[in-house]
Amino acid sequence: MKEAKKLAELEELGFEKNSKGVICYKRFNFFYAAPGGWKIKRGETITSRVDKCRGNDCGFGINVGTLSWMRRNVGGFRAGMYAFAGVPVTCCWKCLILYKDLHLLIIPLDSTGKVRCGRLKLLYPVDTRGRRLPVRAPQRKAKGVSKPKRRNQQ
Repeated sequence: MKEAKKLAELEELGFEKNSKGVICYKRFNFFYAAPGGWKIKRGETITSRVDKCRGNDCGFGINVGTLSWMRRNVGGFRAGMYAFAGVPVTCCWKCLILYKDLHLLIIPLDSTGKVRCGRLKLLYPVDTRGRRLPVRAPQRKAKGVSKPKRRNQQ
């Protein structure tokens, strides 16, 4: 499928575009665990092999969707109890598929707002309205501060 046709189809599905590529959303560690080689943090680019069969609705690759698709199919994605690299794993990420990577994008035939790609740039975590979530750095021990020593109990 040519890139211009893909862009038109993505626009029909409700995907946003900017000057660099197509905006999409990804939730990690929800249906399946993220591969160990992926660094889930701002500015990182993740890659994967892609199932090129358009007949498979949920094939292998990096599955992403529109924000409205995420709300309908993934449910609430508030910050959870667990953190991965300082970011709650249950949050949703705003991401970017660069125009140069559209050849790695597969749009399933009966898609209602979900696609899969081979390369994805992570922008930042968002809430259900698409608003940026704050990312808290992992707590580090302050220099010069030590824990009090335990006394032997008898």
